[in-house]
Amino acid sequence: MSAGPAPSRVGSDLLSWLGRECAALASVPDLRTEADLFADLQAHAVEPLRVAVTGDVSTGKSTLVNALLGRSIALVQREETTSEVTWYRSPSWPAPPTLNPRHRCQPIDFPLADSLVLADTPGVNTVSGNQAASEQLFEASGGIEASAGAVSVLLYLIGGDVSGAALRRIRRFAALTRGPLGEAGNIVLVGAKADETVGLEAGAWEALEKELAVKAGHAGGRSVAVAQLLAATARTGGVDAWMLDHLATVRRWPELRSAADSGWGVLISTARDLADTAPAGGGPALTALAEAVPALGARVGTAAALSCAANALDRSPGDPSAAVRAELERRSGLTALEATLSALAADADLLTAQAVASRLRRLRSSLGSSRGKPVAAILDGLHRHPAAVEHEWRSAALILEGEALRFVPRELRLVGARRLRGDAPPLDPASLRHWERYASSTSRSTLSRRVAELVVEADRDNVDIQPDPLGGGS
Repeated sequence: MSAGPAPSRVGSDLLSWLGRECAALASVPDLRTEADLFADLQAHAVEPLRVAVTGDVSTGKSTLVNALLGRSIALVQREETTSEVTWYRSPSWPAPPTLNPRHRCQPIDFPLADSLVLADTPGVNTVSGNQAASEQLFEASGGIEASAGAVSVLLYLIGGDVSGAALRRIRRFAALTRGPLGEAGNIVLVGAKADETVGLEAGAWEALEKELAVKAGHAGGRSVAVAQLLAATARTGGVDAWMLDHLATVRRWPELRSAADSGWGVLISTARDLADTAPAGGGPALTALAEAVPALGARVGTAAALSCAANALDRSPGDPSAAVRAELERRSGLTALEATLSALAADADLLTAQAVASRLRRLRSSLGSSRGKPVAAILDGLHRHPAAVEHEWRSAALILEGEALRFVPRELRLVGARRLRGDAPPLDPASLRHWERYASSTSRSTLSRRVAELVVEADRDNVDIQPDPLGGGS
């Protein structure tokens, strides 16, 4: 079964070449039994960046997916609901063959559909065994799994602390998709339900993101805190007339706003107390609010978030729904996550080439030296491609933009990353000396020394790499 012709896009010459080479493998007589795998490898190379969402059961994976899709598609409940890997892709991109019976494709337009193919996966700690579909996607166990490494970027949702099991899974995926410098910079740790775990204060979210990055070590790369329930409510029609009526009640009585800061229980008791003494017409609304708390909690998570939404009504009396949606989305952190995904999509050619190359290396090993020669020829071509040097520089830039080299001052890291990408003027003498010192320091890791060497090399070569305006690369 062929993946079919894919729509053309402005992108990397390397990926176009890689897609053609993977498709051509299906015509090799000795490899025709792997035709579906080659079709998926071709699709992986030429379609938008493949991103998978995973994490423990009930960390809000499907809620986050719904927020990113802008509609309620993925099933959402407190208990385990996702039993298979669902690939959400633009209808413009034909679905490749299904390599695993527990995978399915769902054509859908969504805000980032031109940049991403999004995979929703079962929780990795299920009691039902559904996690096997995820594990087969994120690690190659017992030889080569056809779907192993079939995504280029991993969003790993952390509901609290970074457990040892989570860290092992993250590191296995990092090893599965490693780039020329080892670290691929393709993992985003998502501090899930941040509003419920640390509250709504921005400082607490920043502390959570730093904590996740530190605990994950080099395997993480990036970390973003989100309150995905707020985002889903804002984007999937949750702010309706029923909710606005209850928000208007909270706004009317200042006592309710203060009570919300102490939690749902205090809000309920305060609403009932006010209902007993409220002026004519106010009592029923207050009683209805107290009774609606469970349903309101299912939309905003915390009573504090409900109070924030009620306060937003004062900002745009002409369009209260828009004001509340904007407030929930602003507090959800979803735009920060989408900005992170968009930044990674700008390096789609690099991250995709790394992931496809890793799949090809495992395939070559599985096939053996004789049957694997055509695959080895593609890997050799990748190594010799003119984009190879640029990819190493950009791999170093991805690492600097993440948290792997935290000992380097952030501003110096970002300047180095921009220089590696050709987006900044030559380094000033003081910055260059810093990088030269890092490169020659025997007390630093091999990775940090190599990244520093590449910064110095790129600066001295006066690189001028201009990013593809639609997210390609070379």
